[in-house]
Amino acid sequence: MSDRIDDLATALAGRYEIERELGQGGMATVYLAEDPKHRRKVAVKVLRPELAAALGAERFLAEIQVTANLQHPNILPLYDSGQADAFLYYVMPYIEGESLRDTLDREKQLSVERTIEIAKAVAAALAFAHGRGVLHRDIKPENILLQEGQALVADFGIALAVSHLEGPRLTETGLSLGTPQYMSPEQATGDREIDARSDVYSLGAVVYEMLVGEPPYAGPTVQAIVMRILSEEPRPIRLIRAAVPPNVEEAVLTALAQTPADRFAGTAEFAAALTDPGYRRPETGRLAATTPWALRRGLTSLLATAFVVALAFAWYGWFRPAPPTHVARLQVTLPEDQRLSVLGQGAYPIALSHDGTRLVFVAEQGGVRRLMVRDMDEFDARPLEGTENARQPFFSPDGQWVGFFAGGQLHRVAVAGGGPIAVAPMRGQPWGATWGDDPDGTILFSTGDSLYRVPFSGGDPVALNVAMAVDGQTLGADSTANLAGSPHWPHFLPGATHALVSVPVGTGVLELATGAFHYLFSGVQARYSSGHLVFNAGQERVRTVPFDLGRLEITGPEAPAVDDVFRGPGGGAVSFAVSDNGTLVYLAGGFERTVWLVDRDGRESPVPIEARGYRWPRISPDGNRLVVVVDPRPSELWLVDLGRSSAVPLRTTGHHVTPAWTPDGDRVVFDNDGDIHVLHWRQGGDPERLARRPRAQYLPEWSVDDRILVHETAPETGLDLIELDPSDGSSAAFLVTAANEWLGTFSPNGRWVAYSSDVSGVDEVYVLSASGEGQRHTISVGGGTEPRWSRDGTELFYRAGTGIWAVDVRVGMDFRAGPPRLLFAADQFDFGQSLNWDVGPDGRFVMVKGDPTALRRLQVVLNWDEELPGD
Repeated sequence: MSDRIDDLATALAGRYEIERELGQGGMATVYLAEDPKHRRKVAVKVLRPELAAALGAERFLAEIQVTANLQHPNILPLYDSGQADAFLYYVMPYIEGESLRDTLDREKQLSVERTIEIAKAVAAALAFAHGRGVLHRDIKPENILLQEGQALVADFGIALAVSHLEGPRLTETGLSLGTPQYMSPEQATGDREIDARSDVYSLGAVVYEMLVGEPPYAGPTVQAIVMRILSEEPRPIRLIRAAVPPNVEEAVLTALAQTPADRFAGTAEFAAALTDPGYRRPETGRLAATTPWALRRGLTSLLATAFVVALAFAWYGWFRPAPPTHVARLQVTLPEDQRLSVLGQGAYPIALSHDGTRLVFVAEQGGVRRLMVRDMDEFDARPLEGTENARQPFFSPDGQWVGFFAGGQLHRVAVAGGGPIAVAPMRGQPWGATWGDDPDGTILFSTGDSLYRVPFSGGDPVALNVAMAVDGQTLGADSTANLAGSPHWPHFLPGATHALVSVPVGTGVLELATGAFHYLFSGVQARYSSGHLVFNAGQERVRTVPFDLGRLEITGPEAPAVDDVFRGPGGGAVSFAVSDNGTLVYLAGGFERTVWLVDRDGRESPVPIEARGYRWPRISPDGNRLVVVVDPRPSELWLVDLGRSSAVPLRTTGHHVTPAWTPDGDRVVFDNDGDIHVLHWRQGGDPERLARRPRAQYLPEWSVDDRILVHETAPETGLDLIELDPSDGSSAAFLVTAANEWLGTFSPNGRWVAYSSDVSGVDEVYVLSASGEGQRHTISVGGGTEPRWSRDGTELFYRAGTGIWAVDVRVGMDFRAGPPRLLFAADQFDFGQSLNWDVGPDGRFVMVKGDPTALRRLQVVLNWDEELPGD
């Protein structure tokens, strides 16, 4: 049994013996159990936890008792109810038969005689309850049970209890009372004062489905169904099934009248009309009965336009968690056996439709990765057929299609169903895509080294020629090869003539017609939303700037949006999505990270310190301590004593990242907002600034002969390695090329530098003489980054994906390297930052784990822009 069944069995021990789960509904999970006292099988219905919390035990137990007083042959009786530990439950007979839903799923349509027989039984049960002042409020095929041909109505009490919840409290549960296809118009629009005629309508919808094979109204979303309920009449039954007697059709259409006054006053009248061959609707309904269907539908839509809009807003206001002009936050939690799947440096697992009503995400369940789509007004997500191994989803402008990458192809799949359609072949790894609102439905996608365009209908993708410009100066392709060769995360602006595109130095606007690119700011992965650009600012931060669409210019300062966003393996993309109208969804990164020591075989042991926002752990030269960055920002430096399992903050101010030790272990060097500082941690006092350059410097490494190597970003050349002299703060170029070079680190003897570069087109690890001259030695094969030396200088380690690799090296006057070998896979660790790990003098590695539950929680912020300064 699952943990939940085990817990329930323990809570009910001595009263009921839980055997197995029978099924799940919108409000409760049903279990088969044995009642040992009476020696009978029973159905134990346990409220969903969120609903139980909203109701409370006292109200639930009081309201559920109403069913105990409804003694009728066609009402499923209540045996028992109660609270056991955290469970609220009620007990009913176990019915050996099936529900009407099971029957309809199998047979689609029922005979007229059987339909009337079931309808009469349900009508009798409802009439009995109505006579005692009790409405059901949730009549649907799932709540009608069939035992040896006898119809039994279930769940009176739970519907009554939930109906007494106030709107916001009901919304917080993620549930709504009633099922859209069977809800009366007054219930759908949130009218709190409903009467027996609402149950008449619901029974009419059930009878309609028994005869026709589908409910009177259907649609892809709750809103679509409600709009049809309010603006259309159902198709006449006899147009679909001519064998249905005229009086039966007339009776059902009367029950389904939009206005309660035009329906039967009660279910007994409805049942009588079903068996009266002479029954016809009153004259008020005759026009609808004689007008051709297409014309009637058009007239209804025209006449209804004004009040449909008003009622639709009433529905939206009832079920939306907050008024449309206020910020509201809620959480979408995936099932326990499901989690978000974040693969690849450029990957992001979520996307929002432009209107914010639909969410798609990449989920992993049972070892299978596929796309799941969830309408924001629904409780559950559903898989999109044929999207196994999908990544990086994106929506069409109308929200009816989802594009994605899988198997070396760009695909699209309809949200409504059906298999995927291949759009274009793709070479390399995807780095984002966007779907334009132009007549061709242009899709613009990146493979990391080039941008391509293709119509949504399919064809061969066409590479775009991009002319980069930085600080207003247009630069030629030769001098900006590192920029033009690395466009990422394209995002169409409205009109699809321009797109936001990220390059190593930041984000700019690309004009598709000319290929002109104009630099905007240093953030990446930018999206347009509600008059702002929302972007990845690094260090798990998402920030925003106001943006003028007409002038394509930033019009104000940056402001924080979210400071805790998950970033996947290898860094790169953070997991967020925005709609055009102010909805933000993101995967929280979490500051509950833990630090672990891992041996060469991958065996891990925790460092027993409190979970915090740890990043960039560095082991001291003697192996006794760690210096580590702790978030949230402004980040702090903490000192961890491994022997005492203690962690304390160092005396620093400002924002601190990428620390390192001096070779003697007496000082810590780090960058503070881009300037290099050093702290004598044993002596105390304030840190000393060693160097200030026009551009920010990162990831300092201090050599045994007192040189500091950093990397910095230049618009013309991308990432460069710069050498600093700590004695006077002077600097000199160590390795500056058209390619990106970064993460440089000195060998223990100071004679060699290992670093990462994309000179070959992919990230690889290289070694070069510390003089900056001579032959460049290639270390990794097939990709690699983040080199680290062993303390004795005989091995060089690096990361490729989530694997840690080792290479035997000789670092005397000359350099020799053996072949790479995989030490262990580290999928469970957080590589969202470059060099988020280190190796100690004893050969053990220090690594960071994120919150293991973070990949199951999506945060939703409605009207996020309302909190921005000046808004």
